[in-house]
Amino acid sequence: MSEKFTVVIAATRCGLSPDADIDDPSTVIIKDHPLLCQQISIFAKAGFSEFVILHKEGDHKIQELISNFQNTNPEIMKRVSIKYVDIHKNHVMHTANMICAIDGIIKNDFIFLEGNVIFNFSPLRLVEFFRKSGASCVTVIKDRENEKLNSNTLGLLIGYEASSSRGILMQTVGDEYQIETNILLEFPQITLTKSLELSSVYVFSHRMIQFMKSHEPPFRSISTDLIPWITQQQYKHISFKSQSEEISNSNQDHIDSGEIDAYPKVDSSSLDDQHQFSWQTKSSEIKSFLFILRNEICERITSSAMLQQINKVNDNQFNGLI
Repeated sequence: MSEKFTVVIAATRCGLSPDADIDDPSTVIIKDHPLLCQQISIFAKAGFSEFVILHKEGDHKIQELISNFQNTNPEIMKRVSIKYVDIHKNHVMHTANMICAIDGIIKNDFIFLEGNVIFNFSPLRLVEFFRKSGASCVTVIKDRENEKLNSNTLGLLIGYEASSSRGILMQTVGDEYQIETNILLEFPQITLTKSLELSSVYVFSHRMIQFMKSHEPPFRSISTDLIPWITQQQYKHISFKSQSEEISNSNQDHIDSGEIDAYPKVDSSSLDDQHQFSWQTKSSEIKSFLFILRNEICERITSSAMLQQINKVNDNQFNGLI
C-alpha cells in the first residue's frame, strides 16, 4: 500500500448478546478461530500493518488471543504492529467517543469497525474508494433489497447520488415521511431507499478526530449521531463572512406527507464561532460517501443463530480468513 491506513477495532463489542458475555471475544468463533483474529487476518493479508485494538480495563484475554494468533501464524503477522488502548479507564463507552480516545495514538487515515463484524469484501477496494471520492468519511452499507428478510427494522431512510454514492439523507421514518425541498432541488437524481443497512465499518480521514473532539454537543454514537449529522451537511451549506458573525440558515420548505421519526439532528449553530470557522477553513465541506455492498457479506454477529448461519457459509466465499 502506497499510503498507510490504521485499522481500529473496537474489541469491546465482540460478544453475543444476550446468550454470551458481550465483552468476551473468545465466544465468537468463525471457522474455528476467534472473530477478532479473523478480522486481523483479513486486513493483514491485504497488506495492512498498523492496528489499534480498543479494549476494556483489565481485559488480558484479548492480548492473549492475539499473542497466540501471532505465534501460530507468523507469516500473516510478521509485519503487523498492534497497539492496545484501554478505553474504559476514561469511561468511554460509545463508538464516537472511542474515536476521540485515539487522538495522538494514530497519525493516519483509519478504518474503524466493531469487533462483531465479519465481511468478505476487499479492504483495498474500500480504501481505494475512500481515496478517489475525497471523502471525510465513508460508511459501509449493506443492500438487503434482494434478501428474503430485510433486517432494517428501524425504518432507516437513506438517500444518495447513484452516480457517486455520495450520502445525502439518513433518517428514521415511518410508512410516510417528508423530504426537505432543498434536497430535491440540489440533488434531483437522489435515490431514496429503506433497503440499506449500516454495517458498523467506516473509513475516516485523520482530521475527523479533532473535529469530533471539538464538536458540541459531543457525538456519542457513530451510526445514530455522527453519520446522520455528517450526511445532513451535504445539503445544509454553511457560509461565513467573518469569525464573529453568526451562521445564517435560510428557512426551508417541506413536503408534508405524514409524521417523521428522525435521527437526532445536531444544530450546526451549537458550534461556537471559533470551531465553525476553523473547520470550514480547513475543509470547504464535509464529504460523506456510501460504500454499498450488494453481493458481498458484511454482517454484525448479534445472536447465536446468526453465528451458526455465518459458519455454514462456504469458506471460498471469504477472502483472508485463517
